[in-house]
Amino acid sequence: MKRGFALLSVLWCVGLLAAVAAVLLRAVHADLAQARTDLALARAEAAADGEARLAILKALDQPLLPWDGRERGGVIYQDEGGLVDLNSASPALLGALMMRAGAAPEKAAAILAARGPETAPKPFYSTLDLARVPGIDTGLLRRLLPWVTVDSGQPGIDPKTAPPALAADLPAPAAMDSRHAAVRISAQAAIDGVVAWRTADVRLTRQGVLPYRILTWTTEGPG
Repeated sequence: MKRGFALLSVLWCVGLLAAVAAVLLRAVHADLAQARTDLALARAEAAADGEARLAILKALDQPLLPWDGRERGGVIYQDEGGLVDLNSASPALLGALMMRAGAAPEKAAAILAARGPETAPKPFYSTLDLARVPGIDTGLLRRLLPWVTVDSGQPGIDPKTAPPALAADLPAPAAMDSRHAAVRISAQAAIDGVVAWRTADVRLTRQGVLPYRILTWTTEGPG
């Protein structure tokens, strides 16, 4: 009887050790999988950084690039003259912007109020400042961000470089030629199935030692 009890105890201990080993093995596999994902993400982010900087240099070298927001080879070039400037857009253009985004045109008045009167402006320093405007919820903000800028300085937009969904049937006073000074460049890189984006708002001066100035640099993709 004692031998049977001892054998049962040994078998119970072996089973317990096997269960512990299985749990530890699953944890190791999970850690290795996470490590592989983290490594792929780090490599993809580094590659996206490089792609974005190469795209800036390409923009300097090839001024006739199509700046209409279409993706080409993993890079999107958007002339910010084709976007709505939150600080300088006309009331008519802001109203059209809201209609394109499926929001009430009255929300344009909230943007005008947020930026303040011309005599005492409270400018938007970033497109993300839209989040502080009353009535701009998360869903509407997400729809507006691909169409807005704070860097063009124009009251209207250039329909030749504007996203098609934004440019359609804009009020006539809103249409104007772009200055082609500020651009938004989005570049992506994929490593082992992990995709990383870099989006930069860049002012192209084409002067001096550094012919461009990066205004913003984010890990967000377009839209």
